[in-house]
Amino acid sequence: MALEATIFALGGLGPDNLVVSHDQEASNDLLAYVKGWARWFARMGYPGASAVRDVAREVRFGNGMRVVAIPGGRPAAIRHYGGNIWLDEAAHHARLKENLGAAGPAISQANGKLRVISTVFSDGDAFWAIMDGQRPGWTKHSTTIHDAIAQGHKARDGTPISIDELRLDVPDPDIFSAEFENIPLSDATSYFPHDLLDRCEQVIPPTGGSLYGGFDVARSARGDLAAMCEVRRDKEHYGASPTLYAERGQDYEAMQDVAARFHRERGWVRMAVDAQGLGNETAERLQRRLGGPAVVDAVSMNPQSKSDMMTTLRSLMDQGHMALPLDRELRMDLHSIRRIIGDSSIRYDADRNERGHADRAWALALAVRAAGHQPAVTQRQIQVRTRRRPRGPMY
Repeated sequence: MALEATIFALGGLGPDNLVVSHDQEASNDLLAYVKGWARWFARMGYPGASAVRDVAREVRFGNGMRVVAIPGGRPAAIRHYGGNIWLDEAAHHARLKENLGAAGPAISQANGKLRVISTVFSDGDAFWAIMDGQRPGWTKHSTTIHDAIAQGHKARDGTPISIDELRLDVPDPDIFSAEFENIPLSDATSYFPHDLLDRCEQVIPPTGGSLYGGFDVARSARGDLAAMCEVRRDKEHYGASPTLYAERGQDYEAMQDVAARFHRERGWVRMAVDAQGLGNETAERLQRRLGGPAVVDAVSMNPQSKSDMMTTLRSLMDQGHMALPLDRELRMDLHSIRRIIGDSSIRYDADRNERGHADRAWALALAVRAAGHQPAVTQRQIQVRTRRRPRGPMY
């Protein structure tokens, strides 16, 4: 993108060559690439390649053409420019539809070109509508990691790229497919499909190791269930017990007594407790009763922690490292979890029904967290890692 924008500017195409990235850091990095290419063309003796104006968001050349890099959070800002536009990592723009709408008038002012470049994200976003042919008139090109390797792509140090190692870095198979194989994420189906649950119910559970507990707190007499689950961990292998507790309308002291009894009688090394909202007091009281934060992990059930727990649980299942019991209610709760795709965001949730709100599934995920498994790489972490460009001198 930076090379093409530089060539367009030096060739008199414009007057503006606008690169719109998903955030300011990516915009700054792209402009640094433009400056590097400009220095390269100047050393090659290309006339007019030395920038006459180099400021925070803009490089202007002697022929009056310029390259500008801005973040994509303000679609109205795109309308200030006329010429050629690149939307960088477009699927991850929070306001992509509006950015596309603003880009049309901007390129029409100077008979410019619009490039939309991205890894895929959701099958419901505007970028996938282009790639899937729902918006006619586009020239489309796609390169997967397999295509790139077949064409000679290597790591920065020149070593071959290992697909197996990439899969270890991104253990969630759906996220791997989105990041490297151009297959978008979809929230149309369960995050824990029945065939996966079938396989996990056939895994032989470990007999050694230690026990850990998870407690999803709830108080309503008609709504969510308070649920407690247990896992046994032996190195990298986990086995879940049938749900230990799933009740409605219990007072907090009674639930705390049950959790403390399970901790004592079953020998839990650690317990992870839902500390969101009113659960915070329950977690604090259990910490005082049982030995502090080292024994009771008070978990704020925010979108990031939920994502970490669900992707970790799914990763263990995909690897064959999680044995599930023949527990119909737990299975139904797990199957009810969906990955819900928003504008450049992912959350994990389930519909509320007479069985609750996937409470047994969250209790199991909390127990796995208590067992100390490192969270799988999440979509947000992948975005940060793969979008950050290397720093340092260029050319």
